[in-house]
Amino acid sequence: MLIKDSFVLDFAGDGRNLVLSYGPCQFPTLGFIVERYWEIQSHEAEEFWTINCSHTSDEGTANFNWMRVHLFDYTSAVIIYEMCVEEPTATVINVKHQEKLKYPPYPLSTVELQKRASRYFRMSSEHTMKIAEELYQAGFISYPRTETDGFSVNTDLHAIVGEQEGHPNWGSYAQRLLDFEARLWRNPSSGGHDDKAHPPIHPTKFSAGETSWSQDHNRLYELVVRHFLACVSQPAVGAETSVEIDIAGEQFVASGRVIISKNYLDVYRFESWGGNILPTYTIGQQFVPTSLTLDSGVTRPPPLLSEADLLSCMDKAGIGTDATMHEHIKKLLDRHYATKDSNTRFSPTNLGEALVMGYDEMGYELWKPYLRAMMECDMKAVSIGTKRKSEVLESCLQQMKACFIDARHNKVKLLGAMDVFFERSSGDGHNVGEVVRPCSLCNESNMVLKRKPVIVNGNFMVGCLRFPLVSLMNAGCELPSTRSRDVTRRSSLDVKPPSSLTSVFTLLVPPQGQAKHHPLLRLLFIYICTLPCFDNKQRRLHSLFIAHEIHNSELNSQSETGIGVLIKLCRNVVWLPGSISEASVTDQICPNCTPGPIHKVLFKFRRLEIPPNYDADHLGCIGGCDVILRELIEICGTGSRHPSGMSARGQQDSHPPYTSHRNNTRQDFCRYCQQSGHSMNDCPSQVSRQQSARSLRSQNTRSDSGQVTCDSCGKACALRTANTESNQGRQFYTCQSRGCHFFVWADSLENGGIQGRGGSRGGASRSSSTSRRGGNAWGQRGGRTSSSTFVSATGEPISGSCFVCGDPSHFANACPNRGR
Repeated sequence: MLIKDSFVLDFAGDGRNLVLSYGPCQFPTLGFIVERYWEIQSHEAEEFWTINCSHTSDEGTANFNWMRVHLFDYTSAVIIYEMCVEEPTATVINVKHQEKLKYPPYPLSTVELQKRASRYFRMSSEHTMKIAEELYQAGFISYPRTETDGFSVNTDLHAIVGEQEGHPNWGSYAQRLLDFEARLWRNPSSGGHDDKAHPPIHPTKFSAGETSWSQDHNRLYELVVRHFLACVSQPAVGAETSVEIDIAGEQFVASGRVIISKNYLDVYRFESWGGNILPTYTIGQQFVPTSLTLDSGVTRPPPLLSEADLLSCMDKAGIGTDATMHEHIKKLLDRHYATKDSNTRFSPTNLGEALVMGYDEMGYELWKPYLRAMMECDMKAVSIGTKRKSEVLESCLQQMKACFIDARHNKVKLLGAMDVFFERSSGDGHNVGEVVRPCSLCNESNMVLKRKPVIVNGNFMVGCLRFPLVSLMNAGCELPSTRSRDVTRRSSLDVKPPSSLTSVFTLLVPPQGQAKHHPLLRLLFIYICTLPCFDNKQRRLHSLFIAHEIHNSELNSQSETGIGVLIKLCRNVVWLPGSISEASVTDQICPNCTPGPIHKVLFKFRRLEIPPNYDADHLGCIGGCDVILRELIEICGTGSRHPSGMSARGQQDSHPPYTSHRNNTRQDFCRYCQQSGHSMNDCPSQVSRQQSARSLRSQNTRSDSGQVTCDSCGKACALRTANTESNQGRQFYTCQSRGCHFFVWADSLENGGIQGRGGSRGGASRSSSTSRRGGNAWGQRGGRTSSSTFVSATGEPISGSCFVCGDPSHFANACPNRGR
């Protein structure tokens, strides 16, 4: 799939098509980077308190650490601290003296060479292997691609050390190693890995520095030589002392270390080992601490993965080989899946994070190392003869085939993840983001055609650029949408979240200068869901979608100090039919609708989801004059009902546009009669029209003899009593013919009106069937009721009769004459 044609990517384009590809080593490597990044993003700093104690004497200063380490409860920490302050005398309860050894490293393997070069010199793994290959070709070091970390007993290690005696920097140490009386020599330990092909990396020829070498050549050769000399040396020896004291029942400990013999540390300058020297203490000794303080701190997230960390993760999980690990890392950088900063730490790009998120949503953990580890295990089993090659190959192909079929079938989930991070390009068939008309509600922005991310439902809509799609995601949190929730602020800015947020969110602000590394380049603020119903990955997906929609909102300074930020939102939206497969804005302007200009939209409907008497291609207007579009919305539904189930009505101009009415500030303006002072639900004109319709239906339903007859078949109806919870004891008439579902409430006939199926006491409701797409319709049994009838998306009042045949007893979706 060529994504450059579908999305506007946020990295420099060089004119080539970027092809999405899955690699069993490449993607788990990316998964390590993304997983650590998600851990950092989902971390919530928590404050803690600790008690620190120090004592200064003539011999020096000892710093004692609290044995409890820290407490997260401030009250408890204060109580304990006050106890210590009231009885500050410290008593030494234990003194330990013991010898400690720091062992030299194992012989050098390829992975360790890359890790140590990255850690000591900040050299990339790819560059390290390039330099090592050049040193090997010149004969200065052994073959640099090896998993072996233990020398054979047949290797003449003394001869290798002897070649280094003439070096000006480590030559004297090599001489000491070969001096039997110095007792510095020690046969190297083995790390337990042997590829049966090559020895550990070691120097093969002496060099004091070649004129053609770069600084990196000298550094890497020095690392190889010093590492080899260290691994054949004695460990460093130190004396460690720990002192435990008691203050008011609380224990504290201090430790110090003195190096007795450095041994291998004399040559291996890349490592250090030391500590402070403690004053002399004896058991039972008492003293008053010089300082005793209650200090606070906050928990911190783990750092981004460094290249050495990433290589360790890959090696531990069996991802790649010693000869290919650096290639997998380089491929991530070349394909813009990840970036590396000056400290050799990796962050995923928007593209890398979207790929991991998309594949994870498919159900297979393709970004985890499990599949590749299983393949490596099977191949090792083939090499030792416990499995047959054909058996392993067949099993692997079956697994990959299943993953491929599912990935192709669920590619919409990958596109949904891409939608979270990237905007659709103008070359895409959906033309998402094209301006349809100016927004008549806020009068400050435009209404554009766009497609909601697939993680919601992927349907089309025409909405103001400030429309908060964030409210749609609240369906995932199991909290009542009517309950008001606070937002935790973690910023000094006076930031106010959108009022549509009905769940608990934490506000995070990117650090100064780090905006370019933020997952959303244009985002200043991100709301992260803190509810327990989300794990880290789901919370991340939820939060990114929220941020993706909020970043379109205008940010204005509103506070008295001039540094506050207030997010302005506009809820003007047109829900389009869910049966639309493609939509594009044209240059044609509607001559009827105002205020304009309102561009007409070319819709393409899915043929199986609309009635046969409608064309699949339709050029329509969303301003309110398009009768066909209104009919299709009524028949098919919008397919995008808000989680709370409310309709989507909006401000009416000359024709009522299909906009959302929730939280509308113009509640005193009637969109039915275009008069102010009352709402549309209380419009006198509308009430009189409804009463006329009810009277007409009542006359058609009750015969001259007073017997209620069925509108469909003309037979007499039976009187029954309802036993549902909402209509307990209420009587209704129902048709006795088998297969006929007509019924009418008895009290509605007495009041001169008629209520449809599923209505409850106190109001009329619309009898509507569900759409072909299975959308929820009002008026079904146990459903929601209303005092008037409206088109589901436009909010326009309707007469309650079938627009096909004009019969008031049914609607078009149930008309027997439809399609004739």
